[in-house]
Amino acid sequence: MLNQILTTKAGVATARPEGNLARVLDPATAPDAFYAQLVAAGLAPARTPPSVIRTALEINVVQGRVAGIPLARLGTNEARNNAYALLAAEVIVPPLVTEADHEAALSAHVFFEAYDEPNPAITQAAATALASVEQRVGSAQTVDLALDGLSLALIYFLAAMLDVQNLDLHYGQSRILYQISFGTPQGQITTVIGNNSVGKTSLLRALAGRHPASGGTVQIAGSAVRLSSAFGAAQAGIAYVPQGREVFAMMTVLENLETGFACLPKSERFIPDDVFDIFPVLRK
Repeated sequence: MLNQILTTKAGVATARPEGNLARVLDPATAPDAFYAQLVAAGLAPARTPPSVIRTALEINVVQGRVAGIPLARLGTNEARNNAYALLAAEVIVPPLVTEADHEAALSAHVFFEAYDEPNPAITQAAATALASVEQRVGSAQTVDLALDGLSLALIYFLAAMLDVQNLDLHYGQSRILYQISFGTPQGQITTVIGNNSVGKTSLLRALAGRHPASGGTVQIAGSAVRLSSAFGAAQAGIAYVPQGREVFAMMTVLENLETGFACLPKSERFIPDDVFDIFPVLRK
């Protein structure tokens, strides 16, 4: 679901962190809550509440004085804070966290929300799709139930942002592709159309690493793809689905499906259940 792609976690750091940030937050909107976040993260001491100050002063009364200050002069919060600070200076009580300390700690840190999904292209595509769906279905309806035909897999594909620059390809001495450059913008699907023998299939074979390109570069979401290797292209997320029945004839259907596992980590080497739901004969 789109909302699952856009889940975030709150964080705090002394400087703006690297990574896929959803937003930077303003601590002035809720200073007490943001300071509590600093305390929880071990980045600031807990504030000293008035009740703790009063108790500390009462415990440390000596001959009608606290830290040398007569009790009669401790009638205001400022006076009690000063007396507590003197006790803290003598390491009798924990340090006093003043309002100035509170504000300084907030100013010294960056509060943010970071996406769980590390790829900014994917979250941007999901956010764009979600905004489009929300606009059409209205705020009174559940967006996740009206996904408008956009699957999670499609969002990841749309976010890939394929970028091809100066791609050349030869068959022997024959130059088939001449300095081909194009991009698949985020949120769009690109179609290559042309007459027979103009190089459409050769282009796809080059992109999928099935025929080594003679020159040029291919990137997906800013990461280079090895043009000389079908394995490298598959690892980068490029899948080549030919029109004909190009399968391994001596292998079962299941074994043909499992050939796609080669570029995946072991934890992802399984066939999703929905494949068997669509083709129940594969369960037999």
